[in-house]
Amino acid sequence: NQQGGIMKHIKIFFPLLIVFFSSLTFNGCKKDDSNPVAPGDELVGTWQLTKLTITYLGIKSDFTPAQANFSMTLVIKSDRTYQTTTVDQGVTSIESGTWSLSNGKINIKHQDGSTESVSYTLVGNKLTYDTTSPSGPNGEELPTTLEFTKQ
Repeated sequence: NQQGGIMKHIKIFFPLLIVFFSSLTFNGCKKDDSNPVAPGDELVGTWQLTKLTITYLGIKSDFTPAQANFSMTLVIKSDRTYQTTTVDQGVTSIESGTWSLSNGKINIKHQDGSTESVSYTLVGNKLTYDTTSPSGPNGEELPTTLEFTKQ
């Protein structure tokens, strides 16, 4: 099942997506010059996966989380922790860890101790993250873009 492979890969990268999701601009806080906003505070908030785009044989196909039977919610906190909740084919999993920013990338330390550094794009309240997923017919890696919307 091609979608099953995509969902498995997305589940693996869920913590990364959560961090990307939280990097959408945070407009709810008022600025106080005596207490400046720390770098990365624009990421703080709750983010929801809203679109998956998979490219196969040069053709891009968009999927909603409902079409993929996969949902993801990312909660990014100002204490530099995160938590992701993923529902894949009806099975719920929760991941957590810590995050930081450097050199235009989000650095993630997962609860299992593994680390990753990823690039992202933030435009308005949309966060996108390009990755690959082993979802081709023979398990080959396919370009995949995940899009999150700040809640």
